[in-house]
Amino acid sequence: VGSASFLKKLFSECSNPYHLFTNVYICAFKIFNRRKQKMKKILLVGISIISIIKLTAQNELPLNYFRSPLDIPLYLSGNFGELRSNHFHSGLDIKTQGVEGQKVYAVADGFVSRIRISPYGYGNAIYIDHPNGYTSVYAHLQRYEGKIAEEIKEYQYKNKTWVIIHFPRF
Repeated sequence: VGSASFLKKLFSECSNPYHLFTNVYICAFKIFNRRKQKMKKILLVGISIISIIKLTAQNELPLNYFRSPLDIPLYLSGNFGELRSNHFHSGLDIKTQGVEGQKVYAVADGFVSRIRISPYGYGNAIYIDHPNGYTSVYAHLQRYEGKIAEEIKEYQYKNKTWVIIHFPRF
């Protein structure tokens, strides 16, 4: 049996990508129980090919794609994954030089996919989906402006609620 047919059979029997690496060994021993030396070579080649495919399939962060969300130097007041009293922090908090109401800009082109207002957590937040598959979240905002502010006000009055999770259709 050639290495190409071995890999084809191996992939067909190990179709779950989450368990592929652990199942590779089990499936390989089922397929080639008698040919241990040849199997080891083929298995190493197969694992190498799978590793290369997995590594090249990762999305690389595009250089110079994102801009700063503020027009001031960025200093963090909260880190992603930072341990809080009852949870891990899920974002990056940026200091605003002690000034409220700094203009916040989208880090890249995209569309507003969600608007959220809550008395806890993110507070006022906007979610922007970008064409490259990323979503940026802007939280703890003091206020909204323009079309977004109008959309929120209309939604709040229509639904008679201040707290919202809204998926706008601009």
